[in-house]
Amino acid sequence: MVGTPVKFHKQIEFNGDLETVADMLANRDFREQVAQAAGASTWEISVVDEGGQTVATVDTKQPSTGMPAVVRKVIGDEFEISQVERWTSRDSGTLEVSIPGKPGSITGTVRLTEAGGVTTQTVDAQITVKMPLVGGKVEQMIARVLGGILKLQAREGNQWLSR
Repeated sequence: MVGTPVKFHKQIEFNGDLETVADMLANRDFREQVAQAAGASTWEISVVDEGGQTVATVDTKQPSTGMPAVVRKVIGDEFEISQVERWTSRDSGTLEVSIPGKPGSITGTVRLTEAGGVTTQTVDAQITVKMPLVGGKVEQMIARVLGGILKLQAREGNQWLSR
């Protein structure tokens, strides 16, 4: 039996105005900095304009060291993550994350709002892993990993913005 998708909600703050933060999120060098800080062993990053939308694609490979045995059994010693953000405007877009070759995905929205020179990035998504028995456990682990990556992105982003 496959369970109900896990709902994911996370907000992170950047010490910068919305335009500056949007520019940072559309910067390939910033995306590389986050991938490296996340412990990726390899990465391919592109940020392109597709018909007025900024599309940031981040493909990484990471070791599964430190993950629970049930997750390592599913994803192996190293796993790939493909993340695509489609920014339809400076302050909103969609998010799609997949683990190529594995039965799961993350789909949702990403929004930026500014108040008093601080920009909040809000991610609302659903995490789905279509695997009997262990899918729910894997979904919960993915939610923790995604939350950690966003926290790392906030830290790296605030360092980037303080330059």
